[in-house]
Amino acid sequence: MKTFLRTLIVLGILALFVTPTHAATSCNDIDISPRNVTFSEDRDNRLITFDIENNADDDFDLDDVRVQESSTYLDVSVDDFPSQINEDETETLRLRYDTVDVNGDKSETFRIQFEGNFNDDDDTDCDFSDLTFTIDVTIQDGDDVCSLIQIDADDMTVSENDTILHTIRVTNHSSNDFTMQGFDVFDDGDSYVSRAKPPFTDTDFQKNISGNQTNTYTIEIDAKGVSDDETDATYVEIRGEFENGYDCSFSDISDAFDVTVEDTGVQTGVCTELNVNMPLVTIYAGQTTEHAFTLTNTSSQNFYVDEYTFKDTNYQVSFEPVSNPVTIDFDSMEEIAFNAIGYSNTGSFDANAFLTLKGHFTDGGSCLVNAKRFRYTFVGNENATCESFYANIQPVIIMKGEKNIDVLFNNPLSTDATLTISTDAGKISPTHVVVPANSAKLQSFYVTQNAKTQTIRVNTSINGCTITEKTSTLLFSGLDNAPVQFVNPPATLNVNGATEFALQVYNQSAYTQEVTLNVMAKPGTQTFTKTFSLPGLDESLIFIPAQSFAGKTIAIIQLTSAGYTVTQTIQLENENADVNQPASNATSTNPPVSVAASAITGFVTQAGGFWIGVLLLVIGLTIWFSWKKEQDSEEARSTRQTPTNGNITNSEDFADMNEIDPIWMPTRRK
Repeated sequence: MKTFLRTLIVLGILALFVTPTHAATSCNDIDISPRNVTFSEDRDNRLITFDIENNADDDFDLDDVRVQESSTYLDVSVDDFPSQINEDETETLRLRYDTVDVNGDKSETFRIQFEGNFNDDDDTDCDFSDLTFTIDVTIQDGDDVCSLIQIDADDMTVSENDTILHTIRVTNHSSNDFTMQGFDVFDDGDSYVSRAKPPFTDTDFQKNISGNQTNTYTIEIDAKGVSDDETDATYVEIRGEFENGYDCSFSDISDAFDVTVEDTGVQTGVCTELNVNMPLVTIYAGQTTEHAFTLTNTSSQNFYVDEYTFKDTNYQVSFEPVSNPVTIDFDSMEEIAFNAIGYSNTGSFDANAFLTLKGHFTDGGSCLVNAKRFRYTFVGNENATCESFYANIQPVIIMKGEKNIDVLFNNPLSTDATLTISTDAGKISPTHVVVPANSAKLQSFYVTQNAKTQTIRVNTSINGCTITEKTSTLLFSGLDNAPVQFVNPPATLNVNGATEFALQVYNQSAYTQEVTLNVMAKPGTQTFTKTFSLPGLDESLIFIPAQSFAGKTIAIIQLTSAGYTVTQTIQLENENADVNQPASNATSTNPPVSVAASAITGFVTQAGGFWIGVLLLVIGLTIWFSWKKEQDSEEARSTRQTPTNGNITNSEDFADMNEIDPIWMPTRRK
C-alpha cells in the first residue's frame, strides 16, 4: 500500500514538470485539397489551384511536383508550386489542364506527387511514393455556362516599394443572377503581393452580379524592392452559383494580368545588392550545351553561393548546375555555368524556366533569389528516326513491397506512340500509355511486388517502327539488407528487480520471416537464443531473460533473418541478478521492463500532463491521509491490547523490503 501511494504521488509530481511532447513528423502530415474537381469539356490551357496543407510541427521544403495521368480526354501539367510550406500552414499549387469534347460526362483521375523534406531533427525525407494523391475528375458534357461569367483585367505597371489599386471588371453575360461563393487573388512571383480589397469575407464585398450586368472589383498591388524591372502574373479565380442552380468552380472562371515592377534605383534590403542577368538560351534536340549567367555583388561584403537550382515544366529539356563559385567578392561579378540538355523532339518552341539561388554574406545574412524567370528556345530535330524514341526506365529497381516508379517517355516522331506495360508478378497501373507525337511525357506507375524477383516489360507500338522491348527487374531489399530490424533500441537499460526486458522488432518486408535472436553477455559466458516467425509488415515485442546477466553487463544482441544479421549492443544494469541462474530456468515474480514504452509515463507526457499530474497528486495525498488516519487508529488499539515487553515485528516492514513496483507492459509476446 505504501509503495502504491508513493508511486502515485511521485508520478503526480513528475507530471507537473514533464514537458509535453508532440507526435513525430511524418510524410502523412502533408495533405492536399480538393480531391474531387469538375472540368468543362473543350477547355484549353485553363488554371486550377489546390491547397497543400502542412499539418506537422516542422517546415516542409518542397523540391519537386509531378503530375501523372493517362487519359485521352484530359491533359494536366504543373504551372507553379511553393518552395516551402511552413508548419501548420497552407500554400497554393497551380496546375494547367486541357479537355476535349466528350459525349456524356466522363470520370477520370490523375495523380499529384510531391518530393521534399521536413526541417526536423531527423531531416525527414519524403519521395514521390510517400506523397501521392489521387484526384477524381468529372468532365462535363454540354454548354459551358460558366464561360458566361467573364473577367476583364488589363496589364499594369507599378514602381518598386509602392502600393497602388488596380480595377478589374467581371461581367455576367447570362440572364440569370450569379452569386459568388469565392473570389481568389494570387500571384506567381516575389516582386509584389496582390490581394482583393476589400477581401471577399468583408461585408462590403459585392458577391452578387445581376443578369447582363458588370461589377468592378479592386485589386491592391503592394510592390517590393527589385534590382531590375520584373514582370509576373496575378491570377483571379471566381467560384459561385447561378440562380438556376448551375455551379461554377474556381477552375471554370479565371483570368490573369501581368504586373511589371519597375526598378527606380532605390536599394532596400541586402538582397537587392545582388543582380542576376540570364543569357539568351538556345537548346538543340539531342544535345547538351553549356551556358552561364552573371551574378553581380554591389554590396560591401563578400557573397557565398550555397546552391542554385532550376525548374522548368517541359520534359523535352532539363537544366543542371555545373559548379558553384566559392566567393563573389564585394563590388565584383562572376559567371556561373549551367548545362542545358535537349532531348530528341521534332517540334520547336519557346518556353520559360526559373532559377533559384541561395547564399549568404560575410556577416551571416542570407539571401534568396527566388524564381528568376528566363526564356529559352528549343530547336527540334527534323530528322528524328524510330531509334529516337526512348523509354527511360531503370534496368534494376529495388523494392520493398510497393512503389511509384517514374518513367520518362520521349516521342520525337510525327506519330503517336502507344505503350503496353506488364509485369510477370504483382500488379502495375496503368497498363496502357499514349505519348502524343512530338512530345515527352513523365508517367508514374504504381507497382506492387509479390515475388522476390519480378520483371516489368514495356512494349511500344508506333506506326512504321519496330521498337525493342524494354525491361526492368524488381528486386526485394530491406533496410541494411535485413528484413527484420530493431525499433529504437536503447543504449542503456536498467532492469533491476525484473526477470525480463523487451525489445521491439519490425519486419519491413512483405513476407513472413523466420528470425533467430542471439544474446551474448560480456564479460561472462551467459547466452540466450530464441527463434520465432514474424509476419510481413508486422512488429512485435521480444522478451529476453534479464536475471542471467549479473551487474552492469554489456549484452550483444543479434537478429538474423533472410541470411542477414543486425547487431545491437546494450548496457544492462541488473544488480539483483543471480549470476549462477541459467537463462532457460529464469523465473519471475515481477512483470518485465519494457524498452518500447511505459504506459503511465507516456500518458502523463502528452499535452495536458500538468493537470493529470495535479489530479494524481490530489488523489494520492487524499488516499495517503485517509490510510494514515486508519493506521494511527490501529496502532492506538494495538497499544492498548499488546504487552509492552513483547518482541513483536510488524509484518509490513518485511513487505516493504520485498515489494517491487509493477511496470505495465503490452500483453503481446514472442
